[in-house]
Amino acid sequence: MNRHTVWQAVRPVIVLALPAAFIPGCSPSSPGPSTAQPPAPVVDAIAIQSPAVFDGATLSGWQPVGGADWRVENGVIVGTVKTGTGWLVLDSVYGDTGVTMEFECDGCEPGIMIRAEQQGGSTSGVLLELAGPTAGQLFRTEFDAQGRELARKAMPRYTAQVISEGPNYLTTGGCAPVPCAGIKDAHGGGAGSPGSIVAQSAYGVRAGANKAFFSSGGDVLSGNYNGTRLPNTVMDGGRKYGRIALRAAGPAGATVRINLITVRDHTTRVAGLALEKTGPGFRTHLLSDIFYAEGVAVGDINRDGHQDIVAGPFYYLGPDFVEAREIYPAATINIAGAEYPGSHPQSQVGQITHGSYPPSFMDWVYDFNGDGWPDIFKVMAFGPRPTFSGHIWINPKGERRNWDNYQVVPLITNEANQFVDVDGDGRPELTMQLATRSNWSDAQMGYSKADWSDPLKPWTFVPVSEKGTWSGHGLATGDVNGDGRLDLVSPLGWFEHPENPGDGLWTYHPARFGNGGADIFVYDVNGDGLNDIITSLAAHGPGLSWFGQQQDGSFVEHQIMRAPADRQSQDEVAFTELHALTLEDIDGDGLKDIVTGKRWYSHGYRYDDENDVDDPAVLYWFRLTRGPDGAVNYTPHLIHNRSGVGVQVVTADVNGDGRPEVLTSARKGTFVFFNAVQ
Repeated sequence: MNRHTVWQAVRPVIVLALPAAFIPGCSPSSPGPSTAQPPAPVVDAIAIQSPAVFDGATLSGWQPVGGADWRVENGVIVGTVKTGTGWLVLDSVYGDTGVTMEFECDGCEPGIMIRAEQQGGSTSGVLLELAGPTAGQLFRTEFDAQGRELARKAMPRYTAQVISEGPNYLTTGGCAPVPCAGIKDAHGGGAGSPGSIVAQSAYGVRAGANKAFFSSGGDVLSGNYNGTRLPNTVMDGGRKYGRIALRAAGPAGATVRINLITVRDHTTRVAGLALEKTGPGFRTHLLSDIFYAEGVAVGDINRDGHQDIVAGPFYYLGPDFVEAREIYPAATINIAGAEYPGSHPQSQVGQITHGSYPPSFMDWVYDFNGDGWPDIFKVMAFGPRPTFSGHIWINPKGERRNWDNYQVVPLITNEANQFVDVDGDGRPELTMQLATRSNWSDAQMGYSKADWSDPLKPWTFVPVSEKGTWSGHGLATGDVNGDGRLDLVSPLGWFEHPENPGDGLWTYHPARFGNGGADIFVYDVNGDGLNDIITSLAAHGPGLSWFGQQQDGSFVEHQIMRAPADRQSQDEVAFTELHALTLEDIDGDGLKDIVTGKRWYSHGYRYDDENDVDDPAVLYWFRLTRGPDGAVNYTPHLIHNRSGVGVQVVTADVNGDGRPEVLTSARKGTFVFFNAVQ
């Protein structure tokens, strides 16, 4: 079979391993040499084989319309313009789908239409433009039997709204001091998903290979084009099902070569689960199988000399973790999204439709009032259309009651915070983004700082960046330039901590570290004395990389894990939604390894470029080794295939044996994985 033979996508299956290529265009630097170890099969999973949409040899099942010559050459679909515009229409009808197309273009103007329906002598559907000034946009388009376009109407994108003009809970956390049972949209709405770096990128055909992926669910379409996320768009009007059509347009002789076209049927699902597996060297302990939290923390809450585990409304008493005590009233959450039971997702005006979430997202343990009893700092979400806010929960010192709650950071507009001493005063601050518009066009990166004479009163936000569209996914602290001060790092570059804190905004050094991943870490990966950057490439998509710092301060990307659709064998580790990761020396060799996993079902019953609600909620550690020639290798090792991550994964020695355990809390529950890795 020719390597370009095109099939309909197999329902995503995870049997995993490792390598070096992600969606092109995520970094301005050229990828470095592969850092992958040979793959090793690790997880059994359940697969659904879908019918092929292309047999690799003929155009059986496709119908040409209009002025192009369509043919198959060496397993590739080729469309050459003769006069006007030509279409290739698939016979099969699909509703909610995910479509991926890889193509090359010689002077052409390609496009993909979904939900195409014939009405009399014309066909209409939703067209994704892939070339020209409107590339990356959706249009309801109609063409006649000769392929000529008769009409088009732009589909609306989510519009910007000013958060501060909305209800009071958007800026003060209206359910405080008693948290709401759950929330519907963790992002506060806006023109695109948090972390989508749309404003800084232009779409369009480029020389060589191009790749477009989009996914439709109900009346919402999302996806990415050449590595940049597409704005979430409403597909208003028309039926919610139809045929798929490929377009060849441009001057006579213009040619599109479609190397890959896959269609994933969202109406077909895997039934049943793969066998549960725990990786070598780990022992699984389930604290709760209920979705109470997206984050977790560790500390001796009751001061008995044993480490306890904090997750959501509970802390679990060490050393055996069989007793849980309540911090605030607990409530269960419908992980599939209760806002549209029994129907497709319904878009909400000016915002993104997501599933339901618990209020607790991230946790840290710290004695804020100095009474010797550890308190808890939580990043939380409240109300039906929230952003996030920061809350201190004061330890009741053994009293059998719920804890007192103080909201100290009223508005947080990112999903990857760190609680560290940014300014060197010996006290921790919360790194964060602050925006007042729901499209985040006035966002600033910075940190919130307590007045330690009274840390329970509102904290002060200290901006380090100009206002602009940054990223709600991905934020780090670390000494990038080796001057001894902590800098801030976003997916769009890093901000240099000035020698004099009174100098105002920090110097911005543009760079591209993926497309809006989650946690970012600063660490000397290859041991050359220069600190590098480690991050996932998309919190709701695929990719894991480290970016090696060069002597001139530039960065070169080294890809650790590619997209599932790009893996070269079914034994290759490739999963998506690395919404949380951390660095830890898991095996005790002195080098920090990567711990991460899949934030399974992160948007509820919604299809975007996580593209795999059927895939296992895996958790992995990637072992770092260095060769004598300076080569870097990351080797993946399974921890568990039924837990995943939320927005925070934590490592800590909770049993006192000198080895770090791995702790997660997400839709599958709250877990501790005891570490005995050799």
